[in-house]
Parts: sequence; structure tokens; C-alpha cells
Amino acid sequence: MTEKNQDSLWDAMGKVGFRSGPSAAAEGEDLCQIPDAGNLKNHPYVSFLHRLEKPGRYTGGELHSVKKQEAELSFLLAFPDVYEIGMSHLGFKILYSHLNDLEGVRAERVYAPWVDCEKELRDRGLPLVSLESWQ
Repeated sequence: MTEKNQDSLWDAMGKVGFRSGPSAAAEGEDLCQIPDAGNLKNHPYVSFLHRLEKPGRYTGGELHSVKKQEAELSFLLAFPDVYEIGMSHLGFKILYSHLNDLEGVRAERVYAPWVDCEKELRDRGLPLVSLESWQ
């Protein structure tokens, strides 16, 4: 993918709701930034995001997401279905919120990939990464 094509992807994503700015986060936490061109260029899936039907499933930065840099205890909450199903699951939201409300605790999320992303990950030998830290 050329740099010009990547820039076009970022422009297109901006037109469908991706924008730069802080989300709601508790006082004293690092604010999660909604993905923009600068942030997404560091995403581990950048080489194939443009091929995915819904790349926003894997980029994170949604309103009310929490991105804590340091924590004594970290959790990765894995939902066994795609993003659109998991993000609307009330129990998953409550668990994510309550864990992140605790001092010294960080919770991040990952959802099962759709078939297009699963193929790309398998072909490249890449793991799923969390929406918050991309690790």
C-alpha cells in the first residue's frame, strides 16, 4: 500500500465518523483518542485495514473507552463474537467499566474477528490485539 493510498484511507475513515478528540474518561486517567491518521499509522494491522469490510471493529477509540497507561493489574476481556454483538452486551460493558473504575486496574477488550480479518491474521501469523493498546 502506498503512502498516498493510506492517506486516502484515513480521509475516508474521517468521513464515516472517525475523528480526533478525547473520549469520556474518569478524572486522572489518560484520555483515549478517537483514531485519526497519526494514531492509525501505528496500528499493527495498518497494512491490511483497507481490505477489511469494517476496519473500525479493530481500531478502538470509541466514546467512553478507557486507555490507562500503567496499572498494577491488567485484564484482557475477550468476547466470543464480533464487535457489533459484544459492544452492545450489557454485562461486558458493566465488567469493563467497573474494572477500569478501580485504581491500579486496567481492562482492555478484544472481540472475535470477522472472517476477512481472521484470514489476514492467519496469513500473516499475527495475533488479535486489544482495542485500547493494540497489544
